[in-house]
Amino acid sequence: MASKRVSALLLLTLLMVCDHLYAITGPEVAHLLNNRYQNTTADCVGNHPAYFCSGVLVRGSPETGEFWKHSEIATQLGAESFNYLRADLGTRQLTQKNGVVFSDTFTAIGKFQTLDVLCAYPFTFAMTGTRPDFGCGSLAARAEPDPSSCAAQGVSDAQGWIAHFQQQGLQPDKQCSLSSQAPLLFKASLVAHQGLGGTWAASPNLLQIKNWDANTPRQIPIQALFYDITQTGALLGAQKDQRDYFIATGDWLPILRMNLNQAPDGVFGFQQQDQLYTGYEVAAQMNARYQDVAASCANGTPAYYCNGVLIRGADASAGFHAWNPSPNSVGRNGVSFSYVRDDVGTIGLAGNQGFTFKESFAPTGHPAILRCSYPANAGTSGIPDSCRASCESQNITTVATWQARYAASPGTSCAFSNTPAAFQLSIAVRAVMSASARQNWNEIIIAAWPQDIPEQIPLEALFYLSGNAAALNNAKFIQRDYFQQTARYLPIVRMNLRATDHRPFTYDTADQTLQGTSTQTLINGITPRAPGEY
Repeated sequence: MASKRVSALLLLTLLMVCDHLYAITGPEVAHLLNNRYQNTTADCVGNHPAYFCSGVLVRGSPETGEFWKHSEIATQLGAESFNYLRADLGTRQLTQKNGVVFSDTFTAIGKFQTLDVLCAYPFTFAMTGTRPDFGCGSLAARAEPDPSSCAAQGVSDAQGWIAHFQQQGLQPDKQCSLSSQAPLLFKASLVAHQGLGGTWAASPNLLQIKNWDANTPRQIPIQALFYDITQTGALLGAQKDQRDYFIATGDWLPILRMNLNQAPDGVFGFQQQDQLYTGYEVAAQMNARYQDVAASCANGTPAYYCNGVLIRGADASAGFHAWNPSPNSVGRNGVSFSYVRDDVGTIGLAGNQGFTFKESFAPTGHPAILRCSYPANAGTSGIPDSCRASCESQNITTVATWQARYAASPGTSCAFSNTPAAFQLSIAVRAVMSASARQNWNEIIIAAWPQDIPEQIPLEALFYLSGNAAALNNAKFIQRDYFQQTARYLPIVRMNLRATDHRPFTYDTADQTLQGTSTQTLINGITPRAPGEY
């Protein structure tokens, strides 16, 4: 009777915290998983097996298709194969580089989701569709509530299991499965996993979990997605899964970094930049800066420190990283950007795709240093030092004095310095340029940075001109190139400077290149710049 009261109280508690569990953030999920990973209890409250409250259930994702759909083998068996990770197990790498994390059973109960663990094998193996009893059997199928097979072979503890396994010649597919219903037998599967030591202990175990309804993914007890940071390209697979789940449900699952070689309290981690949805936030921030036309920042620094968007057209090439300064830029210590803002009036840029920099206030390893600015394209590739004589040195300090000298040929303008007043004046004088000249880009000179430091410069996003399919393909190649060099995700945003809602930057998950497209395919899709183009 007391046991029933404890179980009822436990269920009530789970239901009370259910809403909170739905709303937890990515960092909180990582913290919960690290706590479960470190919990090495033999059983859980109410005399339940350890997986009810401890350890982490994970399943590798297929490279194609929706990850929650059942494979052909799982459909034949009626069950899927999972791995169970915990600090007292020696597992250091899984067979697949990314996948899904299921919640513990108590959490699933609290969310009215079904999680039916059927049996446990101390070591993983290639499951076949003909193995009886949901993949738990090693003999003829039996109609028993517990489908595990060890009991029928006289195996009831870890030492007995090891002896039986040795009798089978240590062949993983000859294992018998231990019960997942009895706490002592499930614990025995964990002890047996460690009992042979060496490479055996470092390999994963295997749990069979009864198939769920794949047509209702929101009812599956999924807690997160993971990728193994020690395996190349793993993030792309996790992002594909994140996108697929969002398309199917409208919900975002957090992507977690996993490193089984880390200390137990740091196996799982969350990084905002890994999430596909961060692109929406980046686009929103860029639009907000675009709409902010303040002449300077709150602390008196130039406007580019806090508003507007610094943007550079860049070619896609398998022989050159788009974010590196060109030899010409290095020689004249000037990388040409444009500065777009709602009051600048630009609708055309020097390039159909490229990248943007964060506002100069944003912390970064190698900040952008603005040397000078021009209200129009100044053709600086032919200027040895990029910056002509300063406007101040010519006593050009107002719109009127600039107009009198340069309005007829703005491309020959003097260079405005990087003081707040001078930078704002470089924008203000555009109001007296001809309509056609004002539609074209201005030119902002950023000091050249060292080659091959993409993680240190303030890269914010990649862009392509809206409606330009070739530019999107080029941006996708640059995105993949960046990922291969840094193992980080840089979102692609669509740009339309003619947008009537004054929000020229748009993010779409369909524009991103994820798992499933080879690098060679992206290289083949590059469209070089036409001779004489911009």
